[in-house]
Amino acid sequence: MTFTTPAALGIAAAAALAAIALHFIATRRPPPTPFPTARFIDDEQARAARRAVHPSDLWLLMLRVLALLALGAGFAGLRPAPSWHARRLWLVDRSRAVESMDQVRRAVSAAPGDVLVLFDSTAREMPFDSLRTATRVDVRGSLSAALAAALRAGARLDVRAESLAVVVVSPSAVEAVDSATALLRASVRGTVRWIKVDAATARPTERRTVAAPNARDSAWTRAGDRVLVWWPTDSAPVTAHAVSTEGTTLVAPLGRLRVGAGVTVARWEDGTPAVVERVMGRGCVREVGVRAPRAGD
Repeated sequence: MTFTTPAALGIAAAAALAAIALHFIATRRPPPTPFPTARFIDDEQARAARRAVHPSDLWLLMLRVLALLALGAGFAGLRPAPSWHARRLWLVDRSRAVESMDQVRRAVSAAPGDVLVLFDSTAREMPFDSLRTATRVDVRGSLSAALAAALRAGARLDVRAESLAVVVVSPSAVEAVDSATALLRASVRGTVRWIKVDAATARPTERRTVAAPNARDSAWTRAGDRVLVWWPTDSAPVTAHAVSTEGTTLVAPLGRLRVGAGVTVARWEDGTPAVVERVMGRGCVREVGVRAPRAGD
């Protein structure tokens, strides 16, 4: 057991010592005795108050001390002591970026662990036995979702930072990283180690760019590993703007269009989405909110 505010115990102990000291230094006056006629009093006799030689009311003193200590223990907040032995937390990628789940299973079996999190576009805490039957999912991976799950699991384990080891098994694909990944990585208590497995071989992707998709375009996108680029036209005025994506920034006279919901691929300089991507069947749709000028690059 441990205390959340151990200083409260020190204050209570000091108060108990003060109560004991006050109890022993208190003086006792003898009971008053009525004097008879003054002429019968011997001139050499005198009465004076003196301290009690033997302490009294010990039960009352004990009750006061116990009450003070109990009050201090209440403010100190007694709770079970956390376990300080080392814990290992596995974050295992099963997204389309992974070439082989067999390689992932071999990496995990090399060292025991306490928590297993399987992640693709989402992250789920699973028993270790489920890894034997886990299959690769043909969706984009999200390291942010995996690190968020690690934060929740680390808080539940209640261990010291130096006792927690987070192991990420992933090809570390660029598509799995977003704007929140670095912040979540910095928030994880403990060490984070990466075991890089082989990335899936890139497959040729069919692309089609349209200004306004129709039902035929949607059916084409759903049928295979295809990307439908939706780049609408607009007559909005063109002004100088900056667009950033994957560490690259473009500053040019660009027009801004409103885009819908989806995973942000590029942003304007104020942080609002400029290009988003949405899954559609086996393919995806990229909606572009950047209106390029008619002339120039």
